[in-house]
Amino acid sequence: MVKLQVNWKFLIARPYGILLTGRMILLAILVISILILKYRINDGEWLNLMNALFLIWSIVSVLAHLFNFQKNLSKLPNTYFYIPFAYLDFVIGIIGIVFFTFESVTIFTGIIFHRYYFYYLGDFVLFLLALTSSFVVGCCFGYYSLLLHVQTQNIKDLPISQMVVEGDKITYFVAANESSEKSLPTI
Repeated sequence: MVKLQVNWKFLIARPYGILLTGRMILLAILVISILILKYRINDGEWLNLMNALFLIWSIVSVLAHLFNFQKNLSKLPNTYFYIPFAYLDFVIGIIGIVFFTFESVTIFTGIIFHRYYFYYLGDFVLFLLALTSSFVVGCCFGYYSLLLHVQTQNIKDLPISQMVVEGDKITYFVAANESSEKSLPTI
């Protein structure tokens, strides 16, 4: 029987855990606010589909880190099964920076050019909430990707595909030896 251990400390660990948790919460707020405002935003369905896909990835990423799925999943000696969540987070983070910059500009121009602030105070507050959360989510994606990239610059022989993000530090998984994880201090 497989016994799962939940790493609850990851959710509040600085800097990586807080970034991933905040990103997930802000994406949920963004999806809900754009769902409410879908009658005001012309491209709301497309934006919300992309936001929902990023939210699903953020939930998968946080759950993987909570249940330690980013480490070696094989219990057999001299075998390994490793999912490079740091690499996937890095690539999706770069895509997220571009998308959420575009989305922030789209929401901002929607507020200014269509003068949605004249209609209802509730709509204006929801637009500001969507704009703020979109901008902050883009910053979370960018900062997390930057932290991962900077960590690879310190160690040249271990690439980002071998990173294991543990919330407050990064260790490296080396496939040649199952038990060899190299721990490095955070920046």
